[in-house]
Amino acid sequence: MIIILVAATNNVKLSTNIYLTAIYAIVAATKGQTQGGVRLKMPIFIKESMPIKWRLAVLMADREIDYKELAEMTGMHPVTISKHKNIRVMPERLERETLEKYCKALNCQPGDLLTYVPDEPKGQTS
Repeated sequence: MIIILVAATNNVKLSTNIYLTAIYAIVAATKGQTQGGVRLKMPIFIKESMPIKWRLAVLMADREIDYKELAEMTGMHPVTISKHKNIRVMPERLERETLEKYCKALNCQPGDLLTYVPDEPKGQTS
């Protein structure tokens, strides 16, 4: 069996979810068959709901600060700032020192960066 994936054309970068979907398709197509002695298995991912939203991008936009400016203000690497800016849920590993740097640079409270949004109970729709 030959499976051809056309990943990115015209310099369009695809998200990790698209690549994982392609991997799932390959595993499903091969049904766990072995290829050269290696058994293909589907990775197990548990999707957890994250009721804590990360609002760094919102605060940066409100204050008209880009990631390079924030990097200078905090002394953090611009790539780290960019990664933190582009996520919408609370970073998995957020150290107190990092949170303090953001609060000092943006003149805000930790609660301005983190917002709790409870999940709706199952069976109820709005």
